[in-house]
Amino acid sequence: RQLEEMEFGSQFAPHEAVHLALNDELTGLPNRRAFDKALEKACVRGGAALCLMDLDRFKTVNDALGHVVGDRLLRAVAKKLVTHTRGRDFVCRLAGDEFAVILNDVQDERAASDALDRLLSSFQSRLDLGDVDLSVSLSGGIAMIAAGEDMDQAYRNADVAMHEAKKARKGGLAVHAAEGASLDEHDDLVLVKGLLTGADVPLRFDPAVDAHGAIIAQYVTVGAHGRSIDDVFATAEKFGLGSEFVAAMLKEVCEAAARRLSTPAVHIRLPGAAFGSELLTAQLVAALERSGLPAETLFLEVPQDVCRRESAEVLLAIRHLGVGLILGDWELGFGVVDLLAEGLFSAVKLGGPAVEAASRDEDSAVLVRAAVTLIAKRCAAVLASGVNSPLDATALFASGVSAIHGKAAVPRETRSTTSVSAFTSAA
Repeated sequence: RQLEEMEFGSQFAPHEAVHLALNDELTGLPNRRAFDKALEKACVRGGAALCLMDLDRFKTVNDALGHVVGDRLLRAVAKKLVTHTRGRDFVCRLAGDEFAVILNDVQDERAASDALDRLLSSFQSRLDLGDVDLSVSLSGGIAMIAAGEDMDQAYRNADVAMHEAKKARKGGLAVHAAEGASLDEHDDLVLVKGLLTGADVPLRFDPAVDAHGAIIAQYVTVGAHGRSIDDVFATAEKFGLGSEFVAAMLKEVCEAAARRLSTPAVHIRLPGAAFGSELLTAQLVAALERSGLPAETLFLEVPQDVCRRESAEVLLAIRHLGVGLILGDWELGFGVVDLLAEGLFSAVKLGGPAVEAASRDEDSAVLVRAAVTLIAKRCAAVLASGVNSPLDATALFASGVSAIHGKAAVPRETRSTTSVSAFTSAA
């Protein structure tokens, strides 16, 4: 019924092909492709509200009771959503435990909020799944749709509102703010949700090479939309997902590195705020044990500005695991030497602006050579990131830098080494 109203045209005939293309196999609801068409139509017409919902703690159900029970739960939720919406509304399953309802002929936020509140409240009774019954809840966000509304903006508004609701309380709802949701913030949430749900998340492995062209480490970048890891973490924290995000990121990186049998040392930058959490050590242990990645091949970059006294215990605990630490964002100051006194760090990373200055300015180059000498006395290596010119690479190696990372870090030999000596002198 819902699909017929969307006027897809005759090119999808026969009817069975239309059904397979536009319906979710598990629940029988319309799928994401059908949703896009329905949302497009609602944005042209206006007078509607988009409600995005997902199940609270669905991963816990899957992990504890198995995917068979999880699938039954999704089917039961789909049935209840259809039962408690009007015939003119559109109900679909987007992916995983995410559902959408387009409330048609709704003129104001109060009416939309009341409708979604009634829908969420219908899940107060336990769901009978055969050999088990469960108490479940959904959280939902609303975006009002006026005539001519931009589809992407409407979706972002509802998605961000849904996460605001989850942060406020499980089983809650929220209506988007009038100014609309940030594209960057929404993209951050997509990445965070992908990690938390086990979806495919882009991981980029870029080499760091020594002066002989041998790969001694791989820098791993999570995500692909140009946001720094600290920005993504800030968004995750805003919606109460910061700790879960760090745990999922460590798990994903360690498992990916373990699958790459030729990968030498793995270097990942964590959000600076993560080092203030006592949970970080346990998260590291879980990620290493699950992946089988040897602890000594993993190196975490610690931004220099977070190396405060309150982080010392966390850093010590990480080193006791055998995981290496790299002091990041060094800008050629000699104060870094004091931070190396405790022997926590295996290497110091020269920041991008400092790399450019050191490779093109003789005074800076002299400073780098002097600092590298002092750092070496503290048993730490110096790495340079963002090196994009072979001439710059040559100058930095001449200054005593142990390894470079960037466009110029293209190995001159098609080999990599399991040796991580450039990092482990302080281990």
